[in-house]
Amino acid sequence: MTKYSYHRLRRAAALIAVAVLTIAGLVATSPAASAAVGSDLCAQVGYNAGFRDDSLVTAVAVALAESGCDPSAVSPRNSDGSVDRGLWQINSVHIPPYTVDCLLDAQCNAGAAWDISGQGSTWQPWTTYNNGAYRQFLDEARAAVGRLQSTAPGYLPGISAVYDAAGAYHVFAINKDGTLYQRIHTDDGWGAFQNLGGTVHGTPGVTYHDGRYDVFAIGGGGALYQQIYDGSWHGWTKIGGSNLTGGVEALYVNGAYHVFAINNDGTLYQLIHTADGWGDWQNLGGNLKGVPGITYHDNRYDVFAAGSDGVLQQRTAEDGTWSGWHSVSGSNLTGGVNALYIDGNYHIFAINNDGTLYQLIHNTDGWGSWQNLNGVVHGTLGITYHGGRYDVFAVGGTGGIYQQTYDGTWHGWSATVGGSNFLY
Repeated sequence: MTKYSYHRLRRAAALIAVAVLTIAGLVATSPAASAAVGSDLCAQVGYNAGFRDDSLVTAVAVALAESGCDPSAVSPRNSDGSVDRGLWQINSVHIPPYTVDCLLDAQCNAGAAWDISGQGSTWQPWTTYNNGAYRQFLDEARAAVGRLQSTAPGYLPGISAVYDAAGAYHVFAINKDGTLYQRIHTDDGWGAFQNLGGTVHGTPGVTYHDGRYDVFAIGGGGALYQQIYDGSWHGWTKIGGSNLTGGVEALYVNGAYHVFAINNDGTLYQLIHTADGWGDWQNLGGNLKGVPGITYHDNRYDVFAAGSDGVLQQRTAEDGTWSGWHSVSGSNLTGGVNALYIDGNYHIFAINNDGTLYQLIHNTDGWGSWQNLNGVVHGTLGITYHGGRYDVFAVGGTGGIYQQTYDGTWHGWSATVGGSNFLY
């Protein structure tokens, strides 16, 4: 044996078929998962894949025992000719559904470990877990997880909100355990929170048309997942991609879904679904953070996002041709951006680094000044508009969902939506 302790992953084909869904034609990976190395790399990509708390510590310790947290580690051939690869030394019996390139990519390997371990519930497929070798690395793993938790998480808490044709508000948010919840407001008031399941992260993107809801969110490995409601909820399906962070924004335009997300090197990507199915991820560039806000009107898309410097950035596509990125204004923006196009005006909402909500409006005279709408809120806002009324939903400092309404004047924040554990 070399410095690595290789294991043999033996899982039933049925488990893999259930755990991993693939769709042809999607980009395999985004750029490198992290600048971190060693145990810090394992902690970061493990967190992005879905591992949390003690499960994340165990995952890092197993990877240290398996490969020394070296993403390029490749074992000598095993007696049956198979080979173990990457951080968690995934055996080649799992090709497919995985590929060699995937297993040598840090984030994709972490996603495979997440799937094969039953989302962190069982480590029996790893020899170093069964023989206890991973235990000598637990202290190093705890230290790496502690360092990771001392920095801002890659995923942003946030809200998506829809005002439907029946006059009801639908508010969607993911709690810190990765579960999607929905709460609906009708003439009878707010109903109970509905658990829609999943192990997903960040701000969900939601579309609504013809009585159908599509929810998009980031799952294990930083991949895109989807859940559909068309009279009943159908459970999560893996769409593809990797290394997505922050959250997702989605639009339904002329029969096509347009999904936007920023990956972990600050690049914006777009994925489109038409009658022919899902296309390829399109690289729209940028040096961004958080979650983008998107508007559409008259065959024009406008994308707004916080730049890495905290300044609002914009990029526009007219008749299918994208402009370059340019700075709009502002500073110290954090989290996500939400945008509406109403009666010829752009309305941009964003939160700065002290938790204050700001609004910026563009009309025929150009961009106005940022308006302070107060609050101590976090992440990405959910916005609805109907009949001259704006409703803004955001995660407050207690982890509950707060609401502010404009019907000619802003009325201040209230905790009427409620809930907890949506801040992480």
